[in-house]
Order: sequence, then structure tokens, then C-alpha cells
Amino acid sequence: MNGIKKFKWIIGTTSIILVAFLAVVMNSDKWGSGAVSAYGKVSQDAIEVSLINLIATPEQYDGKLVRVTGVATVEFENSGLYLSRDDYKNAITKNAVCLTLDEKLLGTTYENLKKTNGKYVLVEGIFNGKEKGHFDRCSGTIDNITRYEVWK
Repeated sequence: MNGIKKFKWIIGTTSIILVAFLAVVMNSDKWGSGAVSAYGKVSQDAIEVSLINLIATPEQYDGKLVRVTGVATVEFENSGLYLSRDDYKNAITKNAVCLTLDEKLLGTTYENLKKTNGKYVLVEGIFNGKEKGHFDRCSGTIDNITRYEVWK
């Protein structure tokens, strides 16, 4: 009987350790790096639109609050949202919209936003189809960004 109790105790303890280990591994993004993957506030009024539609028909969304997903780049005079990782890697800026990021509005720092480079992000802000960014390199701009979130 003593051997059975010892066996049950070993199995129970091992199970608890395994569950704790899995919880840490599954949440390692949150625990390990301390990084927050969402900034700003969610708006129920934003129009959800694909980046393709935003670029192809800018007049339809000009001046409107939009929600769009793409690959982020956050750099000095070069913050944008690209259609794909290939467009991002090859700097095909006509397949992108520029982003006007305001640290105070989003409640974060420029350094935190830079950590999203090359990742898919969801952005909510006011689309400006007439403003094409630095040296008119993009296909529009999203200003007054109130939500910036890594897309998982």
C-alpha cells in the first residue's frame, strides 16, 4: 500500500509540474518578453477594409475611420503598412500606406512600436487618400491612429 501511495504522489506532482510548465510555455510571449502587443483603444465605428481596397479606391475611404491589417514598418520618416511581407522586404511602397504614429495617443513608446517591424498588425485611424507620405512614396496615409495591435 505504501508503494501505491508513493506512486500516486509522484504522478500527481509530475502532472502539476507539467501543467505549470505548459502554462509558462504557452504564455511565453506575455511572460518572457514583457511585451504588450496592443496599443490604443478599439473603435466600434471603424470601417473594416482590406489594404487592397484602400489602395485601389482611396476616394471611397478618404476622411473615414478605417480598420486595416498589413505588415508594419516603424522607422524615421518611413512608417507604413504593407500589403505583404514580400512588399515590406522589397520596400514596394506603392503597395503600402504611410502611418502617422502618435506615442501619446497610443499610450506607448516609439521603441515598442519598432518591435512590430515585419509583423502583421491591425491599425485603426483616419485614412487620407490625398497625403502620400514622405516624398509621395505611399498610396495614402492613416492619421490619428487610435489602435495598433499585432495580428495573431
